[in-house]
Amino acid sequence: MQQSTLLKKGIAIGLLCLLLTGCAGQTAIESADNAAAQTIQTTEQKAPFMTRLQQTADYNIPDMTSFQAQDLDGNAVDASIFADHTLTMVNVWTTWCSPCIEEMPSLETLRGKLADEGIQLVSILADAVLEGETSQEAVQLAQEIRDKANVQYPIILPDETLCQGTLKELTAYPVTFFVDSSGKVVGNSYLGARDLDEFLAIAIQELTALSDKQQP
Repeated sequence: MQQSTLLKKGIAIGLLCLLLTGCAGQTAIESADNAAAQTIQTTEQKAPFMTRLQQTADYNIPDMTSFQAQDLDGNAVDASIFADHTLTMVNVWTTWCSPCIEEMPSLETLRGKLADEGIQLVSILADAVLEGETSQEAVQLAQEIRDKANVQYPIILPDETLCQGTLKELTAYPVTFFVDSSGKVVGNSYLGARDLDEFLAIAIQELTALSDKQQP
């Protein structure tokens, strides 16, 4: 029993060391990140609905107020994408993350429901950039995944600013957080896939908190 415990601790420490080595999309951390996201998803499925709404990620995500990127179709994207919405939900995913891909059809349905509440949904493809260069393989795969899931919300390919800022501390996927109309991060971040009703409740919860904060 003692040897088993020590072995588990050793594996955990090893995975942690791998997870802290870079932005995203590096081969060395793929299996560790994927396993972490899948484990979190499995654990969350067993938790009561309201409890899961309170489960947040301990990430200090920098603001998205200054970046010059492109979307999956090559269109220019910057912080002005947030300007017409009080709140934007940002979902960060990778092409090798099964829970990320599995939740995309639900996120597309969520997009329409969020629009009714004045909330926008966008996503960031974290493994689109490898060692400072755009991975055309990842981009092509992401396009195929998007088309299969009939996704209409924007998918952003991160520039250097986003890789070294917004994405730098993320160690497992999917991660979801919220920004205001200027791109400033507000509220909590959430690690792991969730279903439609949960994400809708979370988004409304974050919108309410932001509205309360903005009141004089």
